[in-house]
Amino acid sequence: MIRGHTEALHLITGPGSPGRTDHAFGIAGTDLGVSMMDADGRLMLIFGDTMACDGSPGSWRSNTIVRTRDLDYSDGLEIEEALTRDGWSERGRAVEFIRSLKNPGREHTVIPTAAITVDGIHYVDYMSVRSWGAPGQWRTNYAGTVRSSDGVNWELISESLRTNERSSTLTRVRDLPRYKEGNEKLQMSAFLEHDGYVYRFSTPSGRDGSAILGRVPVADFPDEDAFTYFDGGDWFSPGDGGSDSAGRDLDAAVAVLDALVSELSVSWNEHLGKFLALYTTGDGLVLRTADEPTGPWTPERMVVDTGTVGDLYGGFILPGASGRDLYFVATTWSNYNVLLMRTDLDELFELTPTEPTVDGNRTSRTDPRPAAGPGYDPSDDDGLEVVGVVDYRDQ
Repeated sequence: MIRGHTEALHLITGPGSPGRTDHAFGIAGTDLGVSMMDADGRLMLIFGDTMACDGSPGSWRSNTIVRTRDLDYSDGLEIEEALTRDGWSERGRAVEFIRSLKNPGREHTVIPTAAITVDGIHYVDYMSVRSWGAPGQWRTNYAGTVRSSDGVNWELISESLRTNERSSTLTRVRDLPRYKEGNEKLQMSAFLEHDGYVYRFSTPSGRDGSAILGRVPVADFPDEDAFTYFDGGDWFSPGDGGSDSAGRDLDAAVAVLDALVSELSVSWNEHLGKFLALYTTGDGLVLRTADEPTGPWTPERMVVDTGTVGDLYGGFILPGASGRDLYFVATTWSNYNVLLMRTDLDELFELTPTEPTVDGNRTSRTDPRPAAGPGYDPSDDDGLEVVGVVDYRDQ
């Protein structure tokens, strides 16, 4: 329990969740919560490695998906349905919708990294993890995108595949395309639809890379050959020669988010009239703003640092709410379940009545000091106070 510009509202998954997802869907432990609005206006949350923790066969699923019409995040968020072997259901074991081999060294697991609904079709971008390394490090075989019109039946789009270096040929995808120079930069994603394009912020696998920016016309999404990339001033297609007979590869793409970027989420916020980028660094969960997806992005603001919550990761902004209160999900490794979080943007950015926002002025209630970036010390004040711990076993 933390007090200040950011607070944890409640667990969304696990034994401590309002809907007891461990009983309802066999989701006792999970993480991430990549989100999108489906074609019928429901919130869809896509989780990573999921455990039932009951010793039953098939307890481990590499990914699961749930949905709800509960879009008033201010009073909490309760999952209503999960994708089960019988389709969408209010009860039943949540199933893995992107299959994985679960074979370390070949394909250990398959993890969703981004989601978006475009023209009524649902898309989930994911990475095939070949092996886990030291904390914050992992190697992928490839990244790709699956799609579905109903959220039940998902198919891989072969044109979306980005094969990594030194990938295993023994994954569930037969005949992976050959590695292309720069594909290692395109293994994890964040989607944003804007101005007739789907923008994709991409990072390497692991937590020690920066983000480059590609975009594709909505009609061509997610065909990889149709993507162009931002070089700091213009957009180019990999392989364009121009005056350089050798052509241009993805090394020409600039890092629009020039930091260590992990589990990135990007959205538009009406209250600030800005684009938001939320991601994890080695020091904690940070937020940046920009007038355009290409940037320039403001310096990092610390949302929750590791001095306050040492193992928080995976901050994904929830769609459907774009006001002063920013709602997102995040995970703590020690609990290995997903939390509903809220940040007061005016407090975080220390806005005053002399700094108007799109929907009016409100005065900050605290005086945070959340500057982040190079040299940040997580033992410094991030504007938050730990006021207690809730143990779900006491509820």
